[in-house]
Amino acid sequence: MKSFITQTLLISSLMLSIAYARAHKGPQMDEETKAAFEACAEEVGMPDRESGERPTKEQHEAMKTCLEGKGIKHPKGGRPGGPPPEFRNESDASE
Repeated sequence: MKSFITQTLLISSLMLSIAYARAHKGPQMDEETKAAFEACAEEVGMPDRESGERPTKEQHEAMKTCLEGKGIKHPKGGRPGGPPPEFRNESDASE
């Protein structure tokens, strides 16, 4: 009986997790923003996702500048937990 209850709870938890993930995909880009993003990526020479290469800091800055030039602002918030430690400054540490 315990194993049946445990299996039922595990399956229920898995199903709820999948439902939550599907419902909370985050903001989606509209077509205009997507076109601007692709144009800037090509302009600054961002590596393709499939290549496995990571963009440099200079490419990130150039991308941000290009998008701002097209009227697209970088969203506030970013990743949960803030930026990686190497990009944090003293003001981030006090928060």
